[in-house]
Amino acid sequence: YEGGAKAIDEEGACGKIEAGFRADFIGIGLKEAHLVPSGNLLRTMFECGEPADVKDMVVGGTILMENRTVKTLDEEKILWEAKAYMEQEGAVSE
Repeated sequence: YEGGAKAIDEEGACGKIEAGFRADFIGIGLKEAHLVPSGNLLRTMFECGEPADVKDMVVGGTILMENRTVKTLDEEKILWEAKAYMEQEGAVSE
Protein backbone atom coordinates (compact mmCIF):
# COMPACT_ATOMS: atom_id res chain seq x y z
CA TYR A 1 0.00 0.00 0.00
CA GLU A 2 1.54 3.29 -1.09
CA GLY A 3 -0.57 5.66 1.01
CA GLY A 4 2.21 6.05 3.57
CA ALA A 5 4.79 6.59 0.83
CA LYS A 6 2.63 9.30 -0.72
CA ALA A 7 2.19 10.97 2.67
CA ILE A 8 5.97 11.38 3.02
CA ASP A 9 6.50 12.33 -0.64
CA GLU A 10 8.20 9.00 -1.44
CA GLU A 11 5.60 7.57 -3.83
CA GLY A 12 7.28 5.25 -6.32
CA ALA A 13 10.30 4.69 -4.09
CA CYS A 14 8.76 2.83 -1.17
CA GLY A 15 5.45 1.39 -0.05
CA LYS A 16 5.68 -1.88 -1.98
CA ILE A 17 7.67 -5.08 -1.71
CA GLU A 18 8.84 -5.06 -5.29
CA ALA A 19 12.08 -4.77 -7.27
CA GLY A 20 13.28 -1.17 -7.38
CA PHE A 21 11.54 -0.16 -4.15
CA ARG A 22 13.41 0.40 -0.89
CA ALA A 23 13.11 -2.63 1.35
CA ASP A 24 12.34 -1.46 4.88
CA PHE A 25 10.35 -3.93 6.95
CA ILE A 26 10.25 -5.86 10.20
CA GLY A 27 9.40 -9.46 11.04
CA ILE A 28 7.26 -10.12 14.10
CA GLY A 29 7.41 -13.33 16.15
CA LEU A 30 3.79 -14.42 16.39
CA LYS A 31 4.38 -17.43 18.65
CA GLU A 32 4.04 -15.38 21.83
CA ALA A 33 1.04 -15.98 24.08
CA HIS A 34 0.05 -12.30 24.11
CA LEU A 35 -0.09 -12.27 20.29
CA VAL A 36 -2.39 -15.23 19.78
CA PRO A 37 -4.90 -13.64 17.40
CA SER A 38 -8.40 -13.03 18.62
CA GLY A 39 -9.83 -13.15 15.11
CA ASN A 40 -8.19 -9.97 13.81
CA LEU A 41 -4.38 -10.16 13.56
CA LEU A 42 -3.97 -6.46 12.77
CA ARG A 43 -5.99 -5.44 15.82
CA THR A 44 -4.05 -7.92 17.98
CA MET A 45 -0.74 -6.39 16.79
CA PHE A 46 -1.89 -2.82 17.54
CA GLU A 47 -3.37 -3.67 20.92
CA CYS A 48 -0.91 -6.26 22.21
CA GLY A 49 2.33 -5.92 20.22
CA GLU A 50 5.49 -4.84 22.01
CA PRO A 51 8.92 -3.72 20.74
CA ALA A 52 10.39 -7.03 21.95
CA ASP A 53 8.15 -8.87 19.45
CA VAL A 54 10.29 -7.57 16.57
CA LYS A 55 12.53 -10.47 15.54
CA ASP A 56 13.93 -9.28 12.19
CA MET A 57 14.58 -5.86 10.65
CA VAL A 58 15.58 -4.95 7.10
CA VAL A 59 16.34 -1.33 6.13
CA GLY A 60 17.28 -0.33 2.61
CA GLY A 61 17.56 -4.00 1.73
CA THR A 62 20.20 -4.59 4.44
CA ILE A 63 19.46 -7.07 7.23
CA LEU A 64 20.07 -5.13 10.47
CA MET A 65 18.63 -7.71 12.87
CA GLU A 66 17.90 -11.40 12.35
CA ASN A 67 16.22 -13.55 14.99
CA ARG A 68 16.86 -10.77 17.58
CA THR A 69 20.59 -10.70 16.77
CA VAL A 70 21.84 -7.29 15.64
CA LYS A 71 24.06 -7.79 12.59
CA THR A 72 25.47 -4.30 12.06
CA LEU A 73 26.51 -3.12 15.54
CA ASP A 74 28.79 -4.45 18.26
CA GLU A 75 26.24 -4.64 21.08
CA GLU A 76 28.80 -5.77 23.68
CA LYS A 77 31.06 -2.81 22.93
CA ILE A 78 28.15 -0.35 23.01
CA LEU A 79 26.94 -1.67 26.39
CA TRP A 80 30.51 -1.61 27.79
CA GLU A 81 31.01 1.99 26.63
CA ALA A 82 27.63 3.06 28.04
CA LYS A 83 28.44 1.47 31.41
CA ALA A 84 31.90 3.07 31.45
CA TYR A 85 30.37 6.47 30.70
CA MET A 86 27.78 6.10 33.44
CA GLU A 87 30.47 5.06 35.93
CA GLN A 88 32.59 8.06 34.92
CA GLU A 89 29.59 10.31 35.56
CA GLY A 90 28.98 8.64 38.92
CA ALA A 91 25.55 7.38 37.90
CA VAL A 92 26.28 3.68 38.39
CA SER A 93 27.09 2.06 41.69
CA GLU A 94 27.79 -1.61 42.16
